[in-house]
Amino acid sequence: MKNKVFACGLALVSFPLCALAQNPPAAQATSAADAVQNEIALVTRARTAARSGDETTVDEQLAASTTLPEAPAPGILLARRAMILCGWLQNENDPVRASKIATRVIAQLAALKEGSDADHEERLYWEACLEARILDHKARAIALLRAAEKLQPDDERLVDLELPLVVAVNTFGH
Repeated sequence: MKNKVFACGLALVSFPLCALAQNPPAAQATSAADAVQNEIALVTRARTAARSGDETTVDEQLAASTTLPEAPAPGILLARRAMILCGWLQNENDPVRASKIATRVIAQLAALKEGSDADHEERLYWEACLEARILDHKARAIALLRAAEKLQPDDERLVDLELPLVVAVNTFGH
């Protein structure tokens, strides 16, 4: 199934095109665009709360329900939004705050269970992104990516993220 990909903050949000087929053509553009705008608004509110030190609101915004036509599992949604938020904070030269949020979200993810191997693989991918790109835990990210590869061996994103991490670990040892 082909996916429609939308830019959302600093990461990509995708959902299957079949989700759009359930609505009439005029409503498709509106509902898809509205859903993406709602996701952007959630992350923007989380960013504002993070910058003011309001961890409770950050957690509430990252865990809020979604209006995406085909809603991902809560763990996927949480990890994806956290990656967007943390990447945004890093780009604003606030890596300490991004690291704190990433660490807190990873702890929350450990308590969540996905309903399928595909959902678990997707969650592991986003968790590996947080580990590698925000916390600079390359070895941990590699382990998560390898676990995800066992669930979905054909997902090229896993290899694309893993290869530079393996090179860095082999070259620099961390």
